[in-house]
Amino acid sequence: MLKEKLAQLKKEEAKIRQEINQIIEKVQIPRLKKMVGQCFAYRNDCYSCPKKKSDYWNAFRKIIDYVENKGRGFYFIYEEFFINSKGIIKWEINYHSPYLNKEWWNCEVPFSSYEKITEKEYNSEKIKMIEEMGTQKKMRKVLNSKWD
Repeated sequence: MLKEKLAQLKKEEAKIRQEINQIIEKVQIPRLKKMVGQCFAYRNDCYSCPKKKSDYWNAFRKIIDYVENKGRGFYFIYEEFFINSKGIIKWEINYHSPYLNKEWWNCEVPFSSYEKITEKEYNSEKIKMIEEMGTQKKMRKVLNSKWD
């Protein structure tokens, strides 16, 4: 008796989940697709116990595309870069699955703790990062300073 009831509930659950996914696809997916090209910043990243302003850095992201896969879901492809407090540069292309639940339907920023920025700011920071790659000025300064 319980096995039959459980099987029936699982069928109902699958049908409800399919209906929820259809609603999400109609509302959330078109909104997310429009985010391609938008830029974001994560302000004041740091290692534990920062002591001074130079211990902080910003990370920058730009949504460059998306992949929508019926089996795996919706993913942004994004570019991200930063120069940390030690002058170490990270520049990568990665992917992120944004939240699709209704609580995020009106959210303009699909990345937790990031803020939306202009493409002008993004490009300006990217130029600085590329210049730093060529000179290693910040890293050289760290390496030539006294070690704490």
